[in-house]
Amino acid sequence: MKKCIKTLIVFFSLIYVSTIYATELSDYVDKSKCDQIINKQLYQICYSYKYKGALSGWVKLYGNLVGKNDIKKRLRFYNEKTIPMKYRTKYKDYTGFGKDWNRGHFIVADADFDYNQKILNKAYTMANIIPQAANVNQKT
Repeated sequence: MKKCIKTLIVFFSLIYVSTIYATELSDYVDKSKCDQIINKQLYQICYSYKYKGALSGWVKLYGNLVGKNDIKKRLRFYNEKTIPMKYRTKYKDYTGFGKDWNRGHFIVADADFDYNQKILNKAYTMANIIPQAANVNQKT
């Protein structure tokens, strides 16, 4: 049985949403390229030790919950303790916050999980960030 997978593709600040049909996650994600899979229950990240960041990820969203409570309180990104220290992205690795670049969510954003504070907190691991242009991350 084929499963419908919604994809979000971000390429040079352009966002495309499409529907693809796959039989398995492995049709689109090669887990052998991951040094570590970070499992946050509702989403997972394929983490690279070489790049100290996510290569890919997948998420399970519940449409009936997204935007339900609209929790406003946001955490500071925290270091992912499941990653060995020498490969871990740290908060201080990303400086210059706000003006040109800032920490942006990679796999899931706060709006995806703002129906529950405990679940929302899972979106703020440093393993779930990439540097993003401030004007795209904050205004687009």
